[in-house]
Amino acid sequence: PGGGSDITFVAEGDNNWHYRKGTSEASSPITDWRNINFTEDASWLIGETPIGFGDGDDTTVLNDMRSNYSTVYLRHEFTVNPLEIPQQLKLRIYADDGAVVWINGAEVQRVHVAGGQLPFNGNGTNHEAAWEEFTISGAGAFLVGGTNVIAVHGLNQQITSSDFSIDVSLSSTSGGAGGGAPTPGTFNSSFSNITPPAIRQVDHFPEVPTSSD
Repeated sequence: PGGGSDITFVAEGDNNWHYRKGTSEASSPITDWRNINFTEDASWLIGETPIGFGDGDDTTVLNDMRSNYSTVYLRHEFTVNPLEIPQQLKLRIYADDGAVVWINGAEVQRVHVAGGQLPFNGNGTNHEAAWEEFTISGAGAFLVGGTNVIAVHGLNQQITSSDFSIDVSLSSTSGGAGGGAPTPGTFNSSFSNITPPAIRQVDHFPEVPTSSD
């Protein structure tokens, strides 16, 4: 596949991120906040990324973060045309220090953090913010037509760290010929939610064409 126009779902510096300070778990059960149908309570705020403090590179400044909480939860809804569900996404992450990213509850990337479920008071590993780019294949396995949500858990190196930043962008990408990297053990990268018509009892004549047929 190729030749199509890429679509930006969430831009850098978007002003419609919903975020929550990591003073406690964001939901009960603790995975619920990553899902499309999660209902945010009054602890969720709205801001423009980058969100953080300390380095002068943040639009939404968390003046109370240092020594009070080490993580921030973020959510952003975006819309996908049901007839144009991309199979490959370009995810860009700007994190000081670490982050885990989910789309519709499915984890798609983590940077500068340990594996497994990370708590509200967890930590990342020391990393100065710089844009990092990742290609997500097989996106048709978790994207849906209509409303989707990208969820991010941003983690600071430690609660007393002098700075923190997080920003994320998401777009479709046509990729190169062949549809991107192999996806062993999961959906093919060319997977589609649109089922083609079933065709049966197909035949042709003559069974062995001659040179003039």
